[in-house]
Formats: sequence, C-alpha cells, structure tokens
Amino acid sequence: MKVALQWGISKGSSVIVKSFNKDRMKENMGSFDLKLDDQDFLEIDNLEQSKTMRGDFLVNQTTSPYKTLHDLWDEDI
Repeated sequence: MKVALQWGISKGSSVIVKSFNKDRMKENMGSFDLKLDDQDFLEIDNLEQSKTMRGDFLVNQTTSPYKTLHDLWDEDI
C-alpha cells in the first residue's frame, strides 16, 4: 500500500485513503518516508491497466465536461 500511495502522491494526484484503524493510519503515513527511484516509477507506469467501471454515469450531453466515453478515457474502453 505504501508504494501505491507514494506513487500517487509523487504524480501529483490527490490520494484518499479510508481507514479508521489507528495502526493502518500510521502505516499509511509512512508512505511519505518511502522514496521511489526512476526504475520504480518506470515499472509501475508500465503495469497493465484495467478499468473496474466504464464510467457511463460520468458522461452526458448536457452537464458533464465528458460528452462521450472516449472523451472521458481518451483511449479504448
């Protein structure tokens, strides 16, 4: 988990972790001490991606900035 958190933080993403367990919260905070090198980033960036949802609910022609699924994902679904 620390690697995933540090990777997201280093990429400038907002990382949201849900835990009410004090020990897990401390462990998650340890991700700030973890340093990933260029090889780590390269390997993580090259992992095969899979989407767990298509995102249809995020797409519409009136109020969403995404008019099509292609606009949302900018790649094949």
